[in-house]
Amino acid sequence: MLVYFRLTKEAKDPSLCFPLNVFSRSTVEDRIDSVVSRSSVKVEEKGTGDGSKGTGNDSPSEIAQSWQGNFPYVGVDKYRNITLKKGKVIYVGEPYPTGYATTKSAVNRIKGDSRKLFEGLQVKPYWEDGMAAAEYRSKMMAYEIIEDRNVAYGVTKANPQFGDGGLPQMFIPDFNELIKTGKIKKIESEAIDLNNYKMHLDDYNKMMGLNTGEIIINNKEIYYGINSENFMNVFSSEVNTYTNGDIERYNFKNPHIIDGLSFWIRTVFKKDHISSIELKNADPKFKNSYENWSDDKVELKKKSHDEWLIKQLGQPTEVNQGSIKYNYTWGEVISYYDPRSGDMGIAINYYEQDE
Repeated sequence: MLVYFRLTKEAKDPSLCFPLNVFSRSTVEDRIDSVVSRSSVKVEEKGTGDGSKGTGNDSPSEIAQSWQGNFPYVGVDKYRNITLKKGKVIYVGEPYPTGYATTKSAVNRIKGDSRKLFEGLQVKPYWEDGMAAAEYRSKMMAYEIIEDRNVAYGVTKANPQFGDGGLPQMFIPDFNELIKTGKIKKIESEAIDLNNYKMHLDDYNKMMGLNTGEIIINNKEIYYGINSENFMNVFSSEVNTYTNGDIERYNFKNPHIIDGLSFWIRTVFKKDHISSIELKNADPKFKNSYENWSDDKVELKKKSHDEWLIKQLGQPTEVNQGSIKYNYTWGEVISYYDPRSGDMGIAINYYEQDE
């Protein structure tokens, strides 16, 4: 069985994004701030986002931020509230437009390359079971602001797992409703078709890797925030269950291959929410016991864990005696060795979820 490991929070919605490697971040910020300031009024500094509907009296920035901080957009961008003036033209990805938009100058910079655009906007491509490739949007549609509109504005930086970022993004609450009521108008004649919008699944699975907090087992996901009920709805036939009070442990009955290594996998839930995932190299040549102990096996198994993690995540945040560690907004990933028991493994530890 093939398993892919990714660490993020899944929003089944591909929005828009651009890459910093096309132009310098300082140049983008300076130019975009200049353009926006000429056509809109700054209101205040605020947060991050992803979505289409507004929520009560929250500001556009607050709504945008509420769509981040979870898988797959674990990072939260900085936004400020601005007013787009009547007559301003913005660009939104299609099909399935949401409340996220960018500027025409940003679209022009990527010369029709969808992947460059959405990596610059730090938007994950769309994929679901059965698709031969992950996909970005294939068109940027022009929309005209018919009356002054308060929106959130910022430059993408907080989710580098989806690209270098550096491009401007806007979030317009109730976007589709505003189109229906004629307050935002689609301009078909100014639409821009995009190429290079399909991503090979190998690239997609690398993008959705350890740094997003997710494991994919046979196209089924274990992710930051999943609860035990949803987990068992998917994996009940594949695991053995152990319960002690509010702690639930699920051990997979068979090892799974994750990017080249076969692992035994154990998941732990506390108070119904995912707490940790443990991986151990399942190669029989590393099997050890107190009756027939081998220090060489210990060293080689620990080395295999370290090398696999570095391949997935790059250089660690911390290097300690017996462990390497990666810190993230959702939790941590550790390759550990316990000198007292001789045990070792890879631990993905999630921060406690808010109720």
